[in-house]
Amino acid sequence: MDLSVLISSYRRPEVLARTLEHLARQDPDPGFDVVVAIDGDADHGPARLEEFRERAPFDLTVLRFPHLGHGAVLNRGLEAVRGTYCLILGDDIFPTPEWIHHHLSRLREFNRPEVAVQGLTRWHPDLFPDAFLEWELESGAIFAYPRMQPRSFVSPEFLFTSNVSFTTRWLRSTPGFPEDVPWNMDTLFAFRARAQGLRLFYEPRALAHHFHRWSMHTEVSRRYTQGRLAARLEAGEPEFSGFITHPRLTPWRRLRHAASRLARPAAERFGPRSLRGWCWMHELNYQFARGYRDQQAGREDRHSFEPME
Repeated sequence: MDLSVLISSYRRPEVLARTLEHLARQDPDPGFDVVVAIDGDADHGPARLEEFRERAPFDLTVLRFPHLGHGAVLNRGLEAVRGTYCLILGDDIFPTPEWIHHHLSRLREFNRPEVAVQGLTRWHPDLFPDAFLEWELESGAIFAYPRMQPRSFVSPEFLFTSNVSFTTRWLRSTPGFPEDVPWNMDTLFAFRARAQGLRLFYEPRALAHHFHRWSMHTEVSRRYTQGRLAARLEAGEPEFSGFITHPRLTPWRRLRHAASRLARPAAERFGPRSLRGWCWMHELNYQFARGYRDQQAGREDRHSFEPME
């Protein structure tokens, strides 16, 4: 078997079914199998997956675990991967028909085990119109694709386990995906995998669509959580500080945040788009910096956030 697709799934049985349907329509058909690792099986009835297994044009392996988290379930699912190459796909990411073809072509072209291929993930067209997601597409506030040079090697910090491929043997040689973090798992994995020589190539033709409603409110909580986590990781691994860029809670940032807070209600209601985006970016940067400072000061968590797995 040349290729396996590995999916970690958490509480999204209906969307997972659509993801599998998109995998069934790959063209040209490269011949592959799929491993679905279910992170807590209470929300995934076996009947639908069994029905799909009977008619799928690929071998489907379903693994069930108690709720362990995204990184832990990926590690356990990787043990069942049979392909020379492993393509990791989010359970709410719908691949386009030539998605596997472009991943596999690049992996074979480089023929170097340490090279991983990062595909492009766009928000699904059915989620629009949406002012926040439209801004994210332009700014790369969540997924940093606007900061990547297409069809070139990019910083490993841009690795996203929603749409990325590896040589399986090399992936198994790494420390594995972190199991003790609620967010930044991808970034922390890439940071540690550099010791194994990780190189990340960005191939936008390996396109998939993210079917997940995301809002400014949710992103604010995520940024605060990211800030706390970054401070925690730096305390244990000081070199991590140089691997990511993150804002600090300076007096100037506080002032800009206060100004953006005043302007934001009118900007969100009437525009212009540039002012609205300015307000959103300052809010997100402020929340990251605030989370970072709170973690350093030992303050309790001010947000309740469930990761987008």
